[in-house]
Amino acid sequence: MMLSEWISLTKNPTIGEGEWDNVNIVYTWHPSMSQNSTEARQQCLKLYKAFGYGIFHDMVYTAIQVAKTQSCIDRTKGEAAMNEVRRNMAMEEAKAAYDTALSEANRAYNERSEFINSQFDHYTTRMNELTAPWEGRTAEAQSVCEL
Repeated sequence: MMLSEWISLTKNPTIGEGEWDNVNIVYTWHPSMSQNSTEARQQCLKLYKAFGYGIFHDMVYTAIQVAKTQSCIDRTKGEAAMNEVRRNMAMEEAKAAYDTALSEANRAYNERSEFINSQFDHYTTRMNELTAPWEGRTAEAQSVCEL
C-alpha cells in the first residue's frame, strides 16, 4: 500500500514517518492481516479508526518477527535451490566426464581393433604365401616335403 492510498483511506494527511512505517510493516507482514491487499487495507483502516496509530506500534514487533522468519525461510529455500543446482551441475559434469571417458575408450578400442585386424590380414596373407607352394600337391608329396 502506498502512503497516498493510506492518506486517502484515513482522510488524515498528517501522518508521521514513523507512524507510516509501522502501518506499512503491519499491513505487509503481520499474520493477522489478510493476504488479500484490499481486505488488509480495510483491516488496517478499522484498527486505525478503533485504536489510532498506537495499535500499529504494538503490532510492529510481531510483524517484524514474521518478516525475519519469512526471510530465513526464503533464504533456506534459496540455499536448497542452489544446492539442487550444484548437484545437477555436478551430475552434468560427471556425465560429461563419463561420456568423454567412454568416447576415449571406444576410440582406443577401435584403434586396437583396426591394428589387430590389419595384423590378422598380414598374417593371413603371409600364411597364404607360405602355403601356396603346397597347393595342388598330393598328400603323399606334402608328407615328403614336410620331412
